[in-house]
Amino acid sequence: MIAKTILTLCLLVLASANPAEVSLKQRAGRVLSLFSIVQFPNDICTSSSTAQPNGLCLASSECSAKSGLASGNCASGFGVCCVFTVSTCGSTISNNVTYITNPGFPAAYTTTGDCKFTVSKCSADICQLRLDFDTLALGVATGPAVATTCFGCCGSGCTSDCIANSAIATVADSLTVAGQTGVNPPVICGINTGYHMYVDMGTASTDTATIDFYTTTGNKYWNAKVTQIPCDATYRPPSGCTQYYTGTTGTIASYGFGSGQLLGSQQYQNCIRQEAGYCGVTYAENPTTSPDPFIMTNDAIAASGQSVVDLCINSYVRVPDGSFVPTTQANQYCGAALGVTAGTTPAPLSSTTAPFTLGVFSDSSSMEQAQTANTAATGFNLNYIQTTC
Repeated sequence: MIAKTILTLCLLVLASANPAEVSLKQRAGRVLSLFSIVQFPNDICTSSSTAQPNGLCLASSECSAKSGLASGNCASGFGVCCVFTVSTCGSTISNNVTYITNPGFPAAYTTTGDCKFTVSKCSADICQLRLDFDTLALGVATGPAVATTCFGCCGSGCTSDCIANSAIATVADSLTVAGQTGVNPPVICGINTGYHMYVDMGTASTDTATIDFYTTTGNKYWNAKVTQIPCDATYRPPSGCTQYYTGTTGTIASYGFGSGQLLGSQQYQNCIRQEAGYCGVTYAENPTTSPDPFIMTNDAIAASGQSVVDLCINSYVRVPDGSFVPTTQANQYCGAALGVTAGTTPAPLSSTTAPFTLGVFSDSSSMEQAQTANTAATGFNLNYIQTTC
């Protein structure tokens, strides 16, 4: 009512003014415009939704036109935090900061088969996608106390991929993410809530990416935020980094660690941004004990549980020129502890080789610590801290 009153008074003043005076004021540029266009950047904003906590700051009309949901205000009240959510299998996504959920989320998804989504660029200058898994719970092939299934196998190719148990027809859930560059993240499954993943889309304006959830029987859940990253963004990670960490401290865990299972057929890089004034990084096992924070299988050498460096066969983490004081440098680490002594005694692992990377490798064999023991390898859960120059 106050705004309407002020507008009416202004109109009355202009109507009663001497036309010559009005014309003079117009020429002098002293007439106050009744209307102004408010512009604000379409930044990521915080919504009022617990399940989808982020959106894009847009004008209310633009949010409606794009089929988004206004969830809170932004830009000092001039805009709304517009949340985009897609849950229909086969959908194409073109809005930035879009949540992909399983049909019926937060209820479980029980349908079997592919549920695929296509991401098209919201603008021509997009080069990468970042997926944040606010919820991701897919099944993983595990086994009982005998080697009758493929430990750590994801997807429909388990029969051919599991070398140790090739006669066993095991099919597990999977998430496959692919861009147009031919270099894609690994296929994953299991519990990966809280993880993230990057994929290079390609540089052509028409390049797309696919996000394919393959499900078998049982309850499945996913709620993944998809953010598009411009080619010239200062926060863009280097190409080839599947996960990217910033800050002087953090925690890096292998995909599937929440399920207590090292996944097979993994080959990717975890990258850490080198902060100003820091020249090294040190890794150490996370103090949590369940799942075990470091078991990287190496059947041929580490069957008795000892740690191994630079002789790893089935799986390992790779830290360029890493060293355990006072031992010499190595690059690959596996076994039952991140350390170099016999048994399961861990030790801090340091490296001053930049860029800071923690590589991950596992082959397509069954991911067990020892074939005779049939114990699933858990993967790794490591804390890192950058060290000053």
